[in-house]
Amino acid sequence: GPTDETGIFTMGNGGLEEVTDPGKILLEGRLENSPGSALTMIMEGTRPLTVEIQALIVPSTIPVPRRIAKGISGNRLQLICAILTKHLHLPLGEKDVFVNVTGGMDIKDPGADLGVALAILSSVKNKALPKKSICFGELGLLGEIRNIAFTEKMAKEAKKFGYTSLYSPSTYHTLKSITL
Repeated sequence: GPTDETGIFTMGNGGLEEVTDPGKILLEGRLENSPGSALTMIMEGTRPLTVEIQALIVPSTIPVPRRIAKGISGNRLQLICAILTKHLHLPLGEKDVFVNVTGGMDIKDPGADLGVALAILSSVKNKALPKKSICFGELGLLGEIRNIAFTEKMAKEAKKFGYTSLYSPSTYHTLKSITL
């Protein structure tokens, strides 16, 4: 097939079988309805892939709070924390922020910004995102949620897999318009 496509297979009794929803494998063992967890959709080649982003926000005991990122760029995490502090008035200046992309994924897609932001917001408020929710979108410095490539394809895929609450540039235009 094309070099920009990702094929995921599992070995069954009858040989190799295609995995139609690879996100399911990455989400095995996920605790649903947990504060600090957000499902986001990213593009892996031309295939939308669902991943979980977890955030843990705790009071810091050091003058310069830590920003620890696993699976996303540390600089991206710093930027998202600054956007959340400025536009949602989150008190992250005295908190340590830990973010992890589960399943060992390393995300470069800026469309995961909204997932990181919602995981952090969910942890700070100690409130889970709605059941069957998923998000994607790039964050701008002004607090806007920006369009990304393949937005329509991802929305269609999310609907196909039963996600009923969609946080995306087509449903929300700014971070301020999202309430948890």
